[in-house]
Amino acid sequence: MADPLTPEGVPAQGAESEVRLSRLPWLHWPYVIVPLVALVMLLGAAAWAFPGLLARLQLGDYRTSERQVREFNWPAGLHDDPTLTACGEVVTRCARTDVTPEAALRDALPALAEAGLELGPVQCGAEADTGLLWRRRRQFDCTAVARKSGFFVQALATEYPVRAPGLADMRLGYTQVSVLVLAENPRLGALVEETSVTGTRAPLPARAADVPGLPTLLKSLECTQPEGDGCRAFEGTIALTGSGPSSVDATAVTLADDLRAGGYYLHTRICRDVDAGRRCTVSGLLFRAAGGNDFTSVVVIVSDEQSAGLSIRASVTSP
Repeated sequence: MADPLTPEGVPAQGAESEVRLSRLPWLHWPYVIVPLVALVMLLGAAAWAFPGLLARLQLGDYRTSERQVREFNWPAGLHDDPTLTACGEVVTRCARTDVTPEAALRDALPALAEAGLELGPVQCGAEADTGLLWRRRRQFDCTAVARKSGFFVQALATEYPVRAPGLADMRLGYTQVSVLVLAENPRLGALVEETSVTGTRAPLPARAADVPGLPTLLKSLECTQPEGDGCRAFEGTIALTGSGPSSVDATAVTLADDLRAGGYYLHTRICRDVDAGRRCTVSGLLFRAAGGNDFTSVVVIVSDEQSAGLSIRASVTSP
């Protein structure tokens, strides 16, 4: 804007400003619009691709931590369980021990640090990280955590099942120490799942008597789903001596103890009164290889509901 000049060349006082507009010829518009559109598209593509690129960058660190967890050596007194049964399978490494959870975790941390994994301090009871417990916190639950980019490494020691809604009072019968590498970034989690090796799904032996760790009471079950030289399912009803609620409960305790002794991860032991008498349900899992697909599942219902007395209905299956 410029004020009009007087004859002497000085702008007149109070004169209205004259607005001069500089217009871009329409022929030149493409030279401005096309680069702007390209820039917007480039920024949009970058915004769309960045999370995936970040996840791929995080995957390398994730695999490194996973390798460190798989390769570290448990200290004396912690017994490695390569099938992960002792911890319910949802972990990267697993061990059993007879010492308290806090002592077990304090013993494990130096071994993890030597392998390159520095975890945070051991926290127990009210201070324990409950994100992976899937149940209410227990006084003797202990955890130690290391936060990484897009994932974390957690060590957990407990005497109770990690997953047991409504059954948290049932002790495992040992202290389990689990170490887990878990993605927090959903895109990283998808990449991890894509590149993970899945387990096999082999059938069980052809005879129930040859199924590893199976309680003696169940070794007479008949195969109902033969497959090749093996069997996918054994089922049947077995009559036992005795009757009354006390016999039902005692048999359920015996079965639970036998499953534990056979290496099974005990999921359920519930007893309750029903209209026709007393009923107890006992169930457990035994993984045959890490990966979650190759396992033996046992479900037993003990009851005195039949007029003949005590009996058990049982199934032993492999997916």
